[in-house]
Amino acid sequence: MSDYLVDYIQPVHDAVKSLTLEELADGRAWWDDAKHQVRDLAEIAGVDYIRMAYAVAAASPGIAWSGTLRTVSRLVGLMLDGKPLVLGPGSGIESLGHRPAQTAWAILNGGDLSLCRGPKVTALAANLNGNMHKVTVDRHIIRIATGDNRQQVGLKRLEAIQVAVMTAAYVYEVEPALVMAALWIRSAKDGGSHG
Repeated sequence: MSDYLVDYIQPVHDAVKSLTLEELADGRAWWDDAKHQVRDLAEIAGVDYIRMAYAVAAASPGIAWSGTLRTVSRLVGLMLDGKPLVLGPGSGIESLGHRPAQTAWAILNGGDLSLCRGPKVTALAANLNGNMHKVTVDRHIIRIATGDNRQQVGLKRLEAIQVAVMTAAYVYEVEPALVMAALWIRSAKDGGSHG
């Protein structure tokens, strides 16, 4: 990990250092809005907030936040109508492959929360449940750290990015999840999307 950390720490620190107070406030507001959206979905579905947060996180890989919410809304609709999960064209479910939607579906229908796996997904679930010290490594921070357009990195690179974000957040006295949200918002303003 140390070789990657040396490569990633400077671009991540530069990105965090350049965040304005307004962008950090926007990051806080993003998390507040996200938690309200998850709470609203939980109330509609008749499930507890924690379960919904895990379902939302499970559905999130590879799609923008708005697509994640649309997907989970569609899953909730199917669940409430007593219909089975059917994936594919015309289903209204956005998913990077079938596994994220199937996992979210299983969690919504009482499946064990441990079905929610993977560093990005478990960190997002933790963030939505109030742990703002976990780092949700997604394609945006990967681009910042690596300087290229890759969508994914191996585990050692991912861990190095997490350490770089946590270190930068500590140096600048900001929670890592706020840093991530502020960077997502900046990316969206620059033409990207969070996901």
